[in-house]
Amino acid sequence: WITTNHVDSGRIILRTDDSGATWINLGSIVDWQKMYFADSLNGWGIYSTYIGKTIDGGKNWSYGSFMDPPAPESGFKGIFFKNSTTGWVVGTSGFILKSHNSGEFWHHLDNRLDIFYGALDDVVFTDENEGWIVGWQIKSAPESDSSIVLHTIDGGVTWERQSAPYNSAIRRIWAIDNHRLW
Repeated sequence: WITTNHVDSGRIILRTDDSGATWINLGSIVDWQKMYFADSLNGWGIYSTYIGKTIDGGKNWSYGSFMDPPAPESGFKGIFFKNSTTGWVVGTSGFILKSHNSGEFWHHLDNRLDIFYGALDDVVFTDENEGWIVGWQIKSAPESDSSIVLHTIDGGVTWERQSAPYNSAIRRIWAIDNHRLW
């Protein structure tokens, strides 16, 4: 799947079933900033303060706002589903949400983690319990901005801040297993 908001063609979602040889235009009413699909039918998208869900491969979407943004530029930044029922969404000001029912309902896991000037940009889980979140935080002078790497082993109930490989924004993370992360 590809999502775009082009000046001429508008908001569209494209899907391929043949490794990119051809693309099907599914149209869209929302410019999803990120999408995640658990299988060929079940997917989720995030845009600003909205989380969307499709059960027909992206043809139709339902969505709602699940965030009380502290600032106009606030919103969701990362989304990940371990399977078709359990997923997490992260965003500005330290928002971490989790769903146990395919995104029908979301609950906060975080109390915003005291990150007001910064964002949690991406999230990945290797199983139902172990996961990582990455992002950044602006600190007051003379301290420099800092990377954020959070780790959980209890499904996101608690998060431990880990040391980062360097002190700058970390925007993406991916994991193959509990030991190999990019």
